Amino acid sequence: MGKTATGTMKWEPWQPQPYAVQDSGPVLSRGTVVNHYTGDLVATGALECLVLTEADGTSPFQGLERVTGSLDGRQGSFVFRLDGVVRPGTAEATLTVVPGSGTGDLKGLRGEARYTSGNVGPDGHAEFTFEYELD
Repeated sequence: MGKTATGTMKWEPWQPQPYAVQDSGPVLSRGTVVNHYTGDLVATGALECLVLTEADGTSPFQGLERVTGSLDGRQGSFVFRLDGVVRPGTAEATLTVVPGSGTGDLKGLRGEARYTSGNVGPDGHAEFTFEYELD
């Protein structure tokens, strides 16, 4: 990738709502999360997330997030596809720009961000690194 952006993402408190619960086995939940990005990416994201919570507290999650703001001084929006897992005490995720989702000055954006967090509460935060290219 051509450039690297770093910063902090902070998510607002949220509570996943179960939609498939069994007497035994993992619970499926969904939730809406608002993320705030600061640093080289200054933006707000609206994330729709699906979570599978296992008995040991491990929770793989996936989602789509519309991110609106500025990157490298360019204004617009794009969509991240998230794939991650929360384990007791940690969370990690890969956020991939959905091809063709860039708008405004961010049209043509490609790349992938990653984060690992030791603050996994409903109002946590993480440091991110975003490797990207922009036409």
